[in-house]
Amino acid sequence: MKKSIITLVCSMFSVVAMAQMTVADAWKAMPDSILPYFNSQLRSEIIDMYKISHDSKTKNLLEGESSVKTLTDTLLCLQLNPSTEMQLMLLPKTDSTNLICMVRSFGTPTMESRITFYSTDWKKTEERFGLPDLTNAPLMLDMLTERPDTMSTEKFREVKKLIEPVMVSANLHVEDNEPVISLSINSPLLTKEEYLRLNAIKKQKSFKWKGDKFK
Repeated sequence: MKKSIITLVCSMFSVVAMAQMTVADAWKAMPDSILPYFNSQLRSEIIDMYKISHDSKTKNLLEGESSVKTLTDTLLCLQLNPSTEMQLMLLPKTDSTNLICMVRSFGTPTMESRITFYSTDWKKTEERFGLPDLTNAPLMLDMLTERPDTMSTEKFREVKKLIEPVMVSANLHVEDNEPVISLSINSPLLTKEEYLRLNAIKKQKSFKWKGDKFK
């Protein structure tokens, strides 16, 4: 009986610890192999500098500079180098644990993103948690474009051809206290006129985290 009570109390403390975890905690515990820009010391240093002065420019291990753009209890945004950004968000699960969502975006000015999920002990999972496959070009074209009422079907098809290759960017943020990821479509090497035509058919798609997946 005594052993059962001790086990129950330990389990309760474990759940509380999970609930109180911040994204900074997860960031500091990240294995060096996941992001070679930093080691444990530099990960702690860049967070501490931001908390003190919001000026967190830090020399990284790749001989460049990195800085924190945003830090809350659940969201961390980092500028890793001039053309690479990273976002980390803690997603609260229905079982009182957390899931880590990492978005890495590459390119300037046109960004392309990769989304990865990890457990809080940094075990990678291949599950998509309700998000579409960003590398599925036909799916992304259908999901992230829309024909305006004033545009003919023929013209719409013509403008869609400008999107080659198909590049999708993702952004993590919070709306109404709920974690959200928004997707948008991009295409490099366009003229100013082509960008204007493309913007007329682009559509952003947002997914809200609902405790077990994005919907």
